[in-house]
Amino acid sequence: MTEPAIPRYTFDERSQLIASKCGVCGYVSCPPQQTHCDQTVEPVALAPEGTLESWTTIRVAPRRFNAPYLLSFVRLIEGPRVVARLEAAGAASAPSAGARVILAEGSLGASGGPRRAVLVASLPAGRPGREVR
Repeated sequence: MTEPAIPRYTFDERSQLIASKCGVCGYVSCPPQQTHCDQTVEPVALAPEGTLESWTTIRVAPRRFNAPYLLSFVRLIEGPRVVARLEAAGAASAPSAGARVILAEGSLGASGGPRRAVLVASLPAGRPGREVR
């Protein structure tokens, strides 16, 4: 059985998310790329904050994952969009597009599962997002 396609994010020793930045055009890529504009890129640590763009509830998942869980697209301050598990417990309201989220290293699987490649986005308590109509 093949592994589900989960982006392979990289974290530094302080658990900061690592991306790559092109020295020619300034493009920031997360997960990091090896080259951009036919040039070698530099690794950069990203701020752990972003904006929730979209989210969905996963109700049926591979056995090694604990369903249901929320999966989201988050736009980082530096520009890249990442996929992250969304933690909404303790939030003032249900998740909505435009909400500010904090990112951290985490696990999508059962407790004790791998922690190297999954981002967790948390909604700060008392900070709802804007309504989308």
